[in-house]
Amino acid sequence: MGSQELAQLVPPRQKYGYDLIVHVGLRRYLGCKQRREIVAELKESKGIELSETTVTRLCDRFLLRLEMLHLLRTPQLRAALDGMWSLHIDATCEKGYGGLLIGMDGLRGWVLGAARIATERGETIQPLVDEIVELYGDPLATVRDLGEAMASGVRSTRERGIPDLVCHQHFLGAVGKKLLESTHSRLRTMLQRCRLLGDLRDLLGELQRYRANASYEGRFGPGKIRNGLPALVLWCLEGEGHKELPFPFSLHYRDIVRRCQAALPNGEDLAESSEWR
Repeated sequence: MGSQELAQLVPPRQKYGYDLIVHVGLRRYLGCKQRREIVAELKESKGIELSETTVTRLCDRFLLRLEMLHLLRTPQLRAALDGMWSLHIDATCEKGYGGLLIGMDGLRGWVLGAARIATERGETIQPLVDEIVELYGDPLATVRDLGEAMASGVRSTRERGIPDLVCHQHFLGAVGKKLLESTHSRLRTMLQRCRLLGDLRDLLGELQRYRANASYEGRFGPGKIRNGLPALVLWCLEGEGHKELPFPFSLHYRDIVRRCQAALPNGEDLAESSEWR
């Protein structure tokens, strides 16, 4: 007869305990650590030696048990939702690779269901929608993107009178592209023809070589350059360095032109300064 106490610590016929499974899962999915980082951390802090393959298996076990716990808590989650929730569905698919389909309560940010799908089609989306509705009841509305696949995926709820709404971000993105894509594309073509970005990158590389080597003699001849000049060129290219929102919520090429216009007076002052050489 096996030990009941041991069975609460280690899954049957396995040698790694629940505590290690949870630790690895949390570091991987909440800590956003790579497998090799988890291997190194465990060896350094706990003296536990695992391979990256073992870490992958432990992560899979963690996800399986997390899903089981999620399903076991369905009655409590349904009671907490109390019919006051909206079903937001979205998928991240790459052509030829499939992707992940997510269904979540948009009011609370709770993920209620997820599934791997081979392609983004109505027949692959609807089963998850139907499963979530069966588990948690009818939502106040469904919220989706403008694609035909998502529209087909929520047909069953739409036919029962549940409002089918389009995500504001997707709607504004579609409107923004209609309004701005033509002119933004022309601006991109103009910048490519005049080689503005390429020339700025070449200039930045040249200035960095001057800064790295005091005896360097490049296109500007011998001598030092002002420290602020490479930073100014880099700012023209990258701005503040923050990750930009996708088009049309940010206008990459327009912003570059505006930064260049703003930088021009400062660049001229630096070039004319007695400290330029």
